[in-house]
Amino acid sequence: MPSSSKVAIVDPVARRRAQISYFLNPVVAHVEPCESVADLRRLNLEALDFVFVCDIDGAIEDANLAALEAGDFSVIAYHEHPVQNRIVAAMRAGTADYLQWPFQHDHIVQGIVGAKGYRTTMSRLRSRQMRAMRRMETLSPREREILTLVCDGQSSKEAARSLGLSPRTVDIHRANMLTKLHARNTSEAVRIALEGSLFCHEAVGPGVAHGALA
Repeated sequence: MPSSSKVAIVDPVARRRAQISYFLNPVVAHVEPCESVADLRRLNLEALDFVFVCDIDGAIEDANLAALEAGDFSVIAYHEHPVQNRIVAAMRAGTADYLQWPFQHDHIVQGIVGAKGYRTTMSRLRSRQMRAMRRMETLSPREREILTLVCDGQSSKEAARSLGLSPRTVDIHRANMLTKLHARNTSEAVRIALEGSLFCHEAVGPGVAHGALA
């Protein structure tokens, strides 16, 4: 575990914050306890690497939103009684891992290691997403329509019928679309479209770890 890691804890229960800080202090450079996400937002979010968040009252979603807006940290969720729908919701929001409280020292270390890998992966995905979105912004409304139909698996003739255009007109728009997307073929255009619509909160983290569910 890199000693330079900076971690925050978001938990309304002071005793639990203190216990988690006790676990974290030997393996990270700095621990910042917070009572709420509002307190978290007052910190220098760009300096944080990981944030442990108790899954209470929408804190997971709010913390992941803060990570997207102002920071680049990974969220590690925890709860005393994890349930499947909350774990799935947390992962969809962008959470890197979900632990069951109380957890042991090795669970925290493994959670941070998994979150570190997840953070690297998501950083790469964000870069690809932004590049794809910039290319898609160059498309005209008609070219976007055709791209949507292409992603649905429609041929030029099928797209022409859907849009009330001639196949020749669709082919022209399709060629322009490929040029603007810097795509060599339709398959690459579909990949770029998918990457451009890939939002981090829809991605699933490395999985439910360390006894989150029995």
